[in-house]
Amino acid sequence: PDIDAVEFVTDKLLLRREIEWAQNFFRPGVWGFEYKGVSSNPTGNQFLQWNDPNSDPIRDITTFATNIQEATGKRPNRLVIGQRVFDALKNHPDILDRIKYTQKGIVTTDLLAALFEVDQVLVASAIKNSAAKGLPANMEFIFGNNALLCYTVDRPSLKKPTAGYIFAWKGLLGANAFGGRILRIPMPWLGLGTERIEGEMAWDMKVIAKDLGCFLYEVVS
Repeated sequence: PDIDAVEFVTDKLLLRREIEWAQNFFRPGVWGFEYKGVSSNPTGNQFLQWNDPNSDPIRDITTFATNIQEATGKRPNRLVIGQRVFDALKNHPDILDRIKYTQKGIVTTDLLAALFEVDQVLVASAIKNSAAKGLPANMEFIFGNNALLCYTVDRPSLKKPTAGYIFAWKGLLGANAFGGRILRIPMPWLGLGTERIEGEMAWDMKVIAKDLGCFLYEVVS
């Protein structure tokens, strides 16, 4: 029971962290570069949605990455995509054609990273219940049908540019690297040996260099 309680509380804390990450970094109006997916005839800062077999996601990402590189001197090294965006890429005819002679012939995040020329492709698949308390559940992906192409450093540094940081406060007694801790609180008035498991996390999320990020929204329909 103790292990189950700790895991349950930890999952809730990390889910709250994911939600706040999406609110801070994964939406329009945050980054220096922004493009919208459309179902037909893209113009200006638009591109053809990637669930369309006539779209060209590899060219799109290459173009967007080069735009950031030209403006900042740093080429994006990470791509974060929603689950439905990943599903569309796994079934895109252009991508399937390019990887058909690989050992597995299956689209993975590592293969996508190689195709897009980034170090890492991350699939954001966390789910939340957006219904009000007491109402039927309304489950949905936190990150929607969107993507974020960005440059980030592997290790935090005061003198190196990066798209953003999550600052964790370790001032809580017993806090871990995420700025979180789990507490066991005795509640004997509810019964001998009764305890409550509580969790706390202390963080702050900040955009550091908005020109090092490119947000793509409505990537798939």
